[in-house]
Order: sequence, then structure tokens, then C-alpha cells
Amino acid sequence: MSDGERIMLYLLGSILLAPDNSVIIIDEPELHLHKAILARFWDTLEAERSDCAFVYITHDLDFVAARPTATKLAVYGYTPEPQWSLEEIVIDNDLPERLVNELVGSRQPVLFVEGRLNGVDASIYRAVYKDFLVEPIGGCQAVIHAVSTFRNKEKFHRLGQIYGCIDADARDEQDITSLDRINVKVLPVAEIENILLVGPVFLELAQALHFNNNDAAEKYNQLQAIIIAMAQQGLEDAAVRYVSRRLDSALKQLAPKSKSVEEMDELFQRSIQSLNLQQIADDYRTQLSGAIEAADIAGILSLYDNKGLLSEGARLLGLKGREELSEFVSRLLSTSEETRLLRILRDHLPPITLT
Repeated sequence: MSDGERIMLYLLGSILLAPDNSVIIIDEPELHLHKAILARFWDTLEAERSDCAFVYITHDLDFVAARPTATKLAVYGYTPEPQWSLEEIVIDNDLPERLVNELVGSRQPVLFVEGRLNGVDASIYRAVYKDFLVEPIGGCQAVIHAVSTFRNKEKFHRLGQIYGCIDADARDEQDITSLDRINVKVLPVAEIENILLVGPVFLELAQALHFNNNDAAEKYNQLQAIIIAMAQQGLEDAAVRYVSRRLDSALKQLAPKSKSVEEMDELFQRSIQSLNLQQIADDYRTQLSGAIEAADIAGILSLYDNKGLLSEGARLLGLKGREELSEFVSRLLSTSEETRLLRILRDHLPPITLT
């Protein structure tokens, strides 16, 4: 008999035979039980012993989120008096429950970022912003919304400081300044991995791979030519992607503002009329074309999103592809030492000062 089977039989017997109207306290209800059956197992026992009150003590946030009707408390400390430091977790409809549970339980400063946090993205964010709990939460609007929600609602003020970090995505200085006022920082590149192609970062990677200064400089010259050529060739596709993101962002903002289908339809019609997709595309083309003509690599990397760029950078460094480059960077950043690469990355990513 497995550990899980033994635990299940013990719990079944103990709970089914408990006296009427008992308070049943379960420490680590997830222990040795497969996640696929965990919620259903406890749902069944609670239904069978509806006369009892169940108290769960757990670190498993998925289990917490699977008890939608339960009263949830975050325990921050205990000193013998007895005196408990605890607080009810009030779920906000504007935010995923699991996210609220995780952040309330952490009390670290939080940095919301776009996309999923895996591979080199995670390594860069966690190394540069090592004092933060880095939390991926979808697109740029989701990041902005999460930061605003946590900052503006009094019940979340017990948390540490809340910041966000989003892709450049052709934002102008006025937009960047406005976002900075609400603690949302804008990357200098179209996506975080493009930071590895910025001159000083790429040259440091080349030296870490034992290229001498002349060879590293030659490789970077080749990289600049490739970036310009790829951006020129992919300009129209990039414009389509940019317009698509703008349209998607505009539509996603409608639902939270709407209290009825009729109101949503009215907002939709108004939003569509105000969005001149051709003008948005033309403005983007003008910016990217200008950066290409000026051979402004930093400007191109802030506007042009193409994961093939990193593959080309990896190839020039003698690596098999973006995956091998990502693994190499992750290894460099995983040490406890303050490396040159880390210092250079800090110089090129938005600074966040904790107060």
C-alpha cells in the first residue's frame, strides 16, 4: 500500500468516526495525495460530515484556491500568550484568487511582468530584481491593472511595495513618464530577451565565451547588420503584430467597464470608431523605418519583436540556438557573485529603488 493510500484510509476513518459537530483540523491536507483527486477528496468528506467545521493548515496555494467558499486567513506570526498575527484574505474580483493568496502569503516587494516566467526571462528578472517576488501576469494591460489594483485598495496595503515592468512596444516619453508615476516601468526593448542583443551585453557574453576583443567587436558588427536587415525585411509583419496588440488591448479594456451587453456593445462601437488602424500602422512603420535608416540598433530593438533575432545572436556566438544561449546566460546569472554581466544588465534595465 502506498503512502497516499495509507493517508487516505487514515483520514477517512478519523473524519467519518469523529464525534458530531466536531472542529476537524487538518495540517497539510495535500500531503501524499495526488493533485488530481485532492479537491474532490476533501469536497466529498466535507459533504459527508456537513455537521463539522473543517480547518485546513496549508502552504499549497492551489488547494487554497480550490476552496472558493471558505474563509481564508493568512498567518503572519505567533508568540506564546497566546497571540496570533493573522488576517483574513479578502478576494478581489479584479484579480485571480491564486495570485492574491500568493502575494498576501509572501509580503515581499512584488514585480509584475508580462508573459510567462521561464528560461532566460526568469533568470534576468530574478537576478536584476533579486529583492522582488517576480510575478508573471499576462499582457501589458494586465500588469498595469494589477499594479493599480494592489496600490489603490486599502485591504492590500499590508503587502510590500508593488511595481510592474512592461515591454517598450513603441511607447513615447510621455506615456513612459505617465506609467512611471504609477510604479510601472517600461523596458528599453520590445521584449526582455532582446536585452541580450544590446551592444554592451552582447560584447560581455562574447567575452564570457572566450572571444577576444577584436573578434567580439566583429561579431557585434555582424549582429547589427543582421538586426537591420531582419527589421527591414520584417517591417510589414511587425506592423501587423503591433496593430493587432493595440486592437487586442483596446478590446480587453471594454469588459471590466461594462455592466450589460448593451453597454459593452456601445463601448465597442465607440472604441472601434476611435481606433484608426491604418494610422496606428503608419506611425509604427515611420518609427521603425527611421530607426532602420539611422542604423539605430537600440531603437530597432525597442520596436521590433522577432524571436529570430536571439537565434541569430546565438549563432554568431558559436552556440546552437536561442535555447543554448538562454541556458548559458542563466548559468552566468545563477552564481551568488556580482558578475560583470549582471552589472551591465542593471545599467540597461529600469532601476527600481525600494523605499
